[in-house]
Amino acid sequence: HNINNFAEIKTWFEIVTSDTLKTKVENIDLIKIAIEMAPQEEFTNDSWNIWIDHLKTRSGLKGKELFHPLRLAFTGLDKGPDFESLIVLIGREKLLNRLKLLVK
Repeated sequence: HNINNFAEIKTWFEIVTSDTLKTKVENIDLIKIAIEMAPQEEFTNDSWNIWIDHLKTRSGLKGKELFHPLRLAFTGLDKGPDFESLIVLIGREKLLNRLKLLVK
């Protein structure tokens, strides 16, 4: 999803496999909540919907105010594949490590 050509595959491979990303943190409080509310088990295709429901409730955010900071924190980019698939590819441990580096 949202990958339009073969050249983009290299970019997304690097994003998925990287241990760190260079990105700005738009909402440090949201990132802290995301870390706290992350599912305890390895991510599955159902994890995103459960996680985002908790984040919406806890943060009071929705729409772009919620999703844009998370996308930047997860990928360093403004757009990309659906979160449901993306978090499974990145993996729980790697994604949480990235988020924790952003709040240090």
